[in-house]
Parts: sequence; C-alpha cells; structure tokens
Amino acid sequence: MPLQLRPTTEADLSFVIHAEQHPDNRRFIACWSDAQHTDALHNRDISHLIVARTSDSHPVGYVIIAGITNLHQNVELCRIVITEKAQGYGQRAIQLVQAYTFDVLKAHRLWLDVKEANLRAQHVYRRQGFVVEGTLRESFKADGIFESLIIMSILEQEYRR
Repeated sequence: MPLQLRPTTEADLSFVIHAEQHPDNRRFIACWSDAQHTDALHNRDISHLIVARTSDSHPVGYVIIAGITNLHQNVELCRIVITEKAQGYGQRAIQLVQAYTFDVLKAHRLWLDVKEANLRAQHVYRRQGFVVEGTLRESFKADGIFESLIIMSILEQEYRR
C-alpha cells in the first residue's frame, strides 16, 4: 500500500505519544514527552513527519529527522515508529525518508543509531543500503540496563546507485 510523509501537527501528537509508548515500540526507542515533541514541531533543524497511507491518510507511524540545517549535510534519522507491523510500512517509510533526505534536503549522508538488540530494524536498514559504521558500546541506559547502539549510514552516492 502506498505511503506518504506529511508534517506532524499538534493534533497528531496523541497518536505519536501512543505509538511510541506501545510496548512493541518503547523498548527500542528513547520516548519523548509531549513537550519535547511539541518543541520539535517548531524547531527549524528538525522534520517531524507522520507516515500515512496515501489512500485514506490514516497514520501508520511517524519519523523524526534532525540536522536538516547541518553545515556538513549530515542528517540523522532520530526516530522511526511504525504502528502496523509486518506490512512493509517500515521499509517503505525508510525509502520515503531517503528520498526526502537526498532529493529535498540535498543531504550528503543519512545516519542513525539502532539498539543492538533490534535485529529486525537492522535488517530493514541494511536492505535499504545502510552500512554499519560501528558500535557505541553500552552507551544507552534503559530501565537500569546499559545497551549498545549500532551506528549505520548511507551516503547520497550509495542511495543513487
């Protein structure tokens, strides 16, 4: 099913908060408060976007992209949360993020970090051309446990191939 990215509005924030607090998602991300999401909506260095089905505009997730004004044209995919699993929405959302990053923002590099235990996401990122750059060992503390983060990226020329 075709998807689109559209700017997140304050009216979407209840969906965003609910999506990120869901047990299937919260273990893989650092959850934000309503105030943090609201601030992001007004930050010119961040694109906070809803992932929606094109046919009916129904939201199926959201993404946060940061560093859009970065002098070095390095953009970070800070967050991707998909609420309807196993339908290919995550893969398609990554493709839309890549097109937005390289075609609209004119970035040179798109990077992200992903929890070492999130093998499903790592697989999706690899399928979309991301490569592993390294590991930030035990750099994230969640529920009293240190977790490692895998740094992955894709360069514009790799995306264009």
